[in-house]
Amino acid sequence: MVTAKLPEEDKNKFISVFGFLRYLFYIFVVLVILHTSGVNLTVLLTASAALFVGLGFALQYLFQDIISGFLLLWISPCA
Repeated sequence: MVTAKLPEEDKNKFISVFGFLRYLFYIFVVLVILHTSGVNLTVLLTASAALFVGLGFALQYLFQDIISGFLLLWISPCA
């Protein structure tokens, strides 16, 4: 195996980076196959953009609530 002589810290980095690249490659292959088979990718891109905008708003409110909670715990006086 390629990672046999690497230290444990570098081995985990190597595995995570190439795992991410593997998933990007899979997505690219699926998009190429859909495009060559005649599927209109504009609809998929529009739907994913709308989904990510909604996800971004949801994450924004989630992190605001988490930070507010930490600030309340940190600022409030202990009895």
